[in-house]
Amino acid sequence: AWASTVPLTPRNSTVWFKSNTPARRNRSQAAAAAAPNSLAWLAWTTQSGESFELSEFAGHPVVVLLFFGSCQHVCPMLIRDVKNIDANVPEAMRPDLRFALVTIDPETDTPEALLAMAEDKDLDLDRYVLLNGDDVDIRALAALLDVQYRENANGFFSHANIISLLDRDGVLVEQIEGLGQDPTQMQLVDDGDLPDRGAPAARNAQAVDAPQGAGHP
Repeated sequence: AWASTVPLTPRNSTVWFKSNTPARRNRSQAAAAAAPNSLAWLAWTTQSGESFELSEFAGHPVVVLLFFGSCQHVCPMLIRDVKNIDANVPEAMRPDLRFALVTIDPETDTPEALLAMAEDKDLDLDRYVLLNGDDVDIRALAALLDVQYRENANGFFSHANIISLLDRDGVLVEQIEGLGQDPTQMQLVDDGDLPDRGAPAARNAQAVDAPQGAGHP
């Protein structure tokens, strides 16, 4: 079945808390109930094998991509599109911008595999982080970003081709759907303000180079 999705409304679908403090990281059940759409507390593992929380992005705009490393066609194109966005960022903003590439295939995309991919793609690991996590947590993040995916019988995945932008508070503010899109569609500015264009439309997960449900290598 498709990953569960939730409605997205700008300024209330928050991926992480603004304040990255020990109190936030060790939040109480009451705090969780007060911010049910925040995923700040979820634990991830980076390409270097280090623990990571999404709250560490607090204060930085972040471009987020869900992918799987064994993909040979679509995902490399999406990563290229992410790098094209990076190349078109205003120079004053580039040091502040972060990139999160999150695998939807955590069993295959081990930290070692993610590191090898980062090196192969020549990713700047001072600003890019590749994340492996629990399947339930990955689906929670995908649901909040409205990125649907499923694993197919052949071991590959069908997934939506979406690149997301989150603001400094972790709020989803912009998305690009499809391959080879104009990177300037993702409007990044260097004054700390990010666009608010309304809620992204609901999407269906599909592979662009394979029949629906077939997945892609």
